[in-house]
Amino acid sequence: MTYTDQDTVAYVPSAYFGGAIGCVLGGDNIIDNVTVGVADDWKITLDGNKSHLIQIGGYVGSIAGGGVIFRDMMDGTGLTADWIESVSDISSYTNLYVNPYVGRVLDGYAFYEKKSAEKNVVDSLNNTNKNYTINKLNKEAGRKVLEQVVRNRP
Repeated sequence: MTYTDQDTVAYVPSAYFGGAIGCVLGGDNIIDNVTVGVADDWKITLDGNKSHLIQIGGYVGSIAGGGVIFRDMMDGTGLTADWIESVSDISSYTNLYVNPYVGRVLDGYAFYEKKSAEKNVVDSLNNTNKNYTINKLNKEAGRKVLEQVVRNRP
């Protein structure tokens, strides 16, 4: 993937990757108990003089409008550094928009909802806190958002 110039005036990025959805442009999108992965010999290569701005998420590369609701995600899912050539730690601020679930949110939202009681379904999604934290919907409180914002930036 190559990023060399500024994105267009519109909120549609020019370079993005998502394992399930590349770029959300609108509407409500639900990712329900989906697992993504890549072949052992497959890697994303970041290239260009502004490659640190490429938006990569394990499930969604970029949300430019609308939103995504994740439901009942299994433990051990999401993007890892093994997917990307020359990136050893995806929690590093070097690549701000490389995250386990959603690369970047320009205009929209992403929430997580746990409906299943299965023990291998996670309670929350850790998307790192570099760009966008995925909050959990709390069904016991009438589906209000349960804030999970953690500020530990240097």
